[in-house]
Parts: sequence; C-alpha cells; structure tokens
Amino acid sequence: MKKLFFILALLLPTLAFAQHFHHYHPKPHWRYQGGNWHWMVPAIIGGVVVYEATKQPQPQPIIIQQTQEVCGPWTEVQTPDGKIYRERTCQK
Repeated sequence: MKKLFFILALLLPTLAFAQHFHHYHPKPHWRYQGGNWHWMVPAIIGGVVVYEATKQPQPQPIIIQQTQEVCGPWTEVQTPDGKIYRERTCQK
C-alpha cells in the first residue's frame, strides 16, 4: 500500500506539468493565460490524502506507577502453646 502511495506521489506532480496546447504556434508565445490555478485544488487534496495515509501512528506513552510500601519492623509473638509468629504491618 505504501508503494502505491509513493508511486502516486511521484506521478501526480508530473501530471500537473503535462499541459497541452490547442493551437500550433510557430514561435512560442509565453504569456499569462489567467485562471490556470484549477489544478491546485486537486493537488492539495491529493497531498493531504497521501500525507494522512503514510504518516506513522504515534506510540502511546506507558506510565508505570511505582508503589513503595512502607513497612514497620518485624515483631515476634509467642503463643502459650509455644508457637512463634513473626508479623509486621505495611502501608502503601
């Protein structure tokens, strides 16, 4: 698909310059014809279409929130039957 848009981008400007003359002139008469801007609107629209079709999507930023836990000291609790438990409290 990108190759097609690339080829069109190369060919469209050359088509804009491909003008034909309706009358044979033995000598070239260079004069302002007036109103020869009618090719400009399709060229601008084509440029916008090609630009939109070929632009790369921007990656979304990834935000990583690091949570740091604040923990208290370890405490040992011994029950009457002889078991020992270690515990501490933590807060985010």
